[in-house]
Amino acid sequence: MFETIAHPSDCKVRSAMRFLNAKNVKPAEIHRQLIEIYGENVMTDGMVRKWVRQFNDGRTNVNDESQSGRPSVVNDGLVAKVNEKISENRRFTIRMLCDEFPQISKTVLHEIVTNRLNYRKLCSRWVPKMFMDVHRTKRFGSALTFRTRYSEEGNGFLNKIVTGGETWVRHVTLESKQQSMEWRHSRSPTKKYPKQRCQHTKSCALCSGTDRAFCFLSSFPEQSQSQPCSSELPIPKPPETSLDHNDSIVPDSRSLVSFKKHSYFVESQFWAIQQSCADPNLPSAISPVPHSSELPIPKPPET
Repeated sequence: MFETIAHPSDCKVRSAMRFLNAKNVKPAEIHRQLIEIYGENVMTDGMVRKWVRQFNDGRTNVNDESQSGRPSVVNDGLVAKVNEKISENRRFTIRMLCDEFPQISKTVLHEIVTNRLNYRKLCSRWVPKMFMDVHRTKRFGSALTFRTRYSEEGNGFLNKIVTGGETWVRHVTLESKQQSMEWRHSRSPTKKYPKQRCQHTKSCALCSGTDRAFCFLSSFPEQSQSQPCSSELPIPKPPETSLDHNDSIVPDSRSLVSFKKHSYFVESQFWAIQQSCADPNLPSAISPVPHSSELPIPKPPET
C-alpha cells in the first residue's frame, strides 16, 4: 500500500501525467495510478484523457494558460461622463454617482474617481476675511469722497471725521497663588481658600470720537448662548468728562484702551465714519466741541 499525498498542486499532477504518457501508459492506467497516490478526488477520467491528448499534440506546459477574463466596463467614454458629472457638483458622493450610473458598481466608480481622474476630497480653507471686488470699489469711493471734501474744506474737514475702534478688555479680578503668599512661621497651619472662577474674563470695548474730542466708550461682555447680541443691548450714555486728544482713555482701574487717531484716507469699519464722511451737509453737532457730552450718541455697529 502506497502512502497517499493529500492536496497536491495541479502542476505536479499534470507533470506526473506527462511522465506516464511519455512511457506510453494508457489513460485509464494513468488515472488509476493517480488515484492510488493522490486520492480519489485528484482528477476525473475524462480530464486525464483531455490532458493526454494535449500532450500528444505537442503541449509541454503543465501550468494554466493566461485567460483574458471578463471584459472591463471602464472606457474613455465612461470616464469622460463621470468627470462631467463631477464638474457639475463638486460636493458629490460615490453613492450619488451610483444613482447617475446604475449599471456601474460602487467599487468601479470609486476606482475611476480616485485612480483614473485622480480626485481627492479636500476641505475648504477658512480665512478671517476675504477682500472682494465690491469692498475694493466701496473703499475706493470713500477715499475719493475724503479727498474731494478735503480739497474743498481744507484741514477743517479732518476735525469732523468720527472714527472708532474696538478692543478686548481683560478683567483680572482673581487673586493668584503668588499674590496670596504671606510671611508665616514654618509650623503655622497653611491657609486654605476655595478656587475662584470668573464667568466673564473679558469684554469688548467700543470707542469712537474725533481728533479733538472723545464721543463715547461702551463695554459689552463676551457673548454666550444666553446673552443678547451687542446690537440688542441699551446704548450707554457718553462719559461726563471731556478728554483732550492727547490724553489716554482709562475706563476703569483694571483696563486701558488707547484711542486710535484718524486719517482722512481712513478705511472705515464703523457706521459713524461712513455717515459723517458721505453726507456733504455735515451737522455742526459733530464739529469739535470742548465737552464730549454735547456730541450725538452714535448707534452701535450692526453685528
